[in-house]
Amino acid sequence: TSPTESPTTSSPTVSPTTSSPTTSPTGAPTTQPTVLTTTSSPTARPTAMPTCDARAIEIVFLVDGSGSVPESGWIASQHFIGNTSMSLTISPVDARIGIVSFADSTAVELQLLFGTSQASVDAAVSAMLQPGGSTATAAGLQAVLDMLTAEARSGVPQVVIVLTDGASNNPVETADTAEALRATGAVVLAVGVGQGINQIELEAIASSAEQIFSATDYADLANAVSAVSASVCDSAAPTSSPTASPTTSSPTSSPSGSPTTSS
Repeated sequence: TSPTESPTTSSPTVSPTTSSPTTSPTGAPTTQPTVLTTTSSPTARPTAMPTCDARAIEIVFLVDGSGSVPESGWIASQHFIGNTSMSLTISPVDARIGIVSFADSTAVELQLLFGTSQASVDAAVSAMLQPGGSTATAAGLQAVLDMLTAEARSGVPQVVIVLTDGASNNPVETADTAEALRATGAVVLAVGVGQGINQIELEAIASSAEQIFSATDYADLANAVSAVSASVCDSAAPTSSPTASPTTSSPTSSPSGSPTTSS
């Protein structure tokens, strides 16, 4: 007999392989970083501004609409009002906004009584028409004084923001009216735009040197929003002093209830 032959396989089973690895794994990162989409020009509203805590304050914008202000400058002034007001909590019990424009004469664009929401401010700003003419700053200041006298809440801080691009047609009357306005307790901020501003007159209008702001032109006015907003917030800050803890005029000689010894 012949021995039983052991079974043999012709060749070992070969594990399947791919002919060549893929050139790049699925989902591999790209070599170039993702480029963020940017706009070619800045947005009209600044991206960061100080925000006042909710508090009662009366704010009136006095805006130069004289003939020396270009159309683009008038639009920039409108943006300035809207952007600055956005830093406030506007409501019937918090910040209220008034707007007065001036040139040869004055126009009340928004009364304090009705400037009680951001929507009302935006609507009034959109409806503003540039009057044109000379720069009767004194008449504008008087209109603001009349508004505050008639409409401001008693005991509430008042801030006036004067925006102008040139010297007034009556500097003496402007200085006198500004002084009368400040005498009521109102804080007056002066914002000068362009090369035609009169620095001495801005100093006569503003409450202090720290409350004078400038922009090289109307295109630069948006850059003043944050600083002006911060000054408005500071002006509205409560001035009450913290409550003092009760103290005795002199320390007691021995603490109450201390043990005594007897001999």
